[in-house]
Amino acid sequence: PRSTLFPYTTLFRSANAAQAVKEYNELITLLTSLHKETIEPFDWQGMLEEPAPSVPAPGHQLEEKAAKKLTNYTPSFLDKLFGMTLRKKKKLERAFIDAQKKDVHLYEEAKKAYVQQLEQWEKMQKISRGILAHDPSAYRDAVEFFHPFSGIVALGTYLNFDFTSEQIVATLTVNTEEIVPKQVLSLTSTGKLSQKDMSSSKFHELYQDHVCSCLLRVARETLTLCPVNSVLVNSRCDQLNPVTGQIEPQILVSAIVFPDTLTRLNFDTLDPSDA
Repeated sequence: PRSTLFPYTTLFRSANAAQAVKEYNELITLLTSLHKETIEPFDWQGMLEEPAPSVPAPGHQLEEKAAKKLTNYTPSFLDKLFGMTLRKKKKLERAFIDAQKKDVHLYEEAKKAYVQQLEQWEKMQKISRGILAHDPSAYRDAVEFFHPFSGIVALGTYLNFDFTSEQIVATLTVNTEEIVPKQVLSLTSTGKLSQKDMSSSKFHELYQDHVCSCLLRVARETLTLCPVNSVLVNSRCDQLNPVTGQIEPQILVSAIVFPDTLTRLNFDTLDPSDA
């Protein structure tokens, strides 16, 4: 999925200096900590063993409740005195008819929900069987079904997959260097906003950590979803090719990641580039 991150330049326009610095620091943390998200493993065997949804049966709860009120209605002294008996009985009869209609409506809604649940269950059964059989098309179906990267707007602009039974190749077009602010925001001793140019070394260190953090996140999500032997992640970016003078996609970093490697990494404390 293609995505964009909010422009960091809006941080500089905040009238509240403390809030601007807070949002700036949150952005820096976000860009370099995408790999830290806790990812729950998929139990494909468990999903395969999930029973099919139950077929709904017509319900008569509302009808029975309304019928009981109608049957048990006994005119009170005031009802008889003011001639309210017939009016109240007709009201209960209308309520009984409405209750019947509501029961039918609820049953129709339950049938619609059942059809959707059954379709989803059948889809999950097909994917689960394919995953357990190491079918590459099932890996693709799983990625398309769960969209594990759709909400990660800071991850990049485009992600493409190639699937085999043993390895998945993920090519991620990461954000350009523009994603990293070129200034450093901080508060002065008097609480005013200080804005200074970021050093070139610090800027490229942050961008490098961002790219590597993206790579690790893609590897974690992919290997959690698909039980392959490894995932090859290519992180690329549209950059100027000095040979052609054109802006072209170029590989920034490439890594093969194995499941057992991920189990040995402490994602809360590691440095993305070093890892």
